[in-house]
Amino acid sequence: MTQLGSNSGAFEVIATEDTSEFSTENLERYAAVMFYTTGELPMSAAQKRALLKFVRSGRGFLGVHSATDTFYTWPDYLDLVGGYFNGHP
Repeated sequence: MTQLGSNSGAFEVIATEDTSEFSTENLERYAAVMFYTTGELPMSAAQKRALLKFVRSGRGFLGVHSATDTFYTWPDYLDLVGGYFNGHP
């Protein structure tokens, strides 16, 4: 994704595992958020609310591959991604 943005000049990718980026103020800097995640991420209730507010305001969310294997205990995340991982055949 980073290379695609760089080569096209259309966007910049900032990759992080720092969940402190998920505040209303920090998310204002971004047009979209991409999750390539798994498990229960260490995000507070306020950070989760900030992510939902970000998406509800019209900004983008992209869940890639294992993102459906994330936040099984957060019902709003299920609504966001549309389903959960159910195992490999």
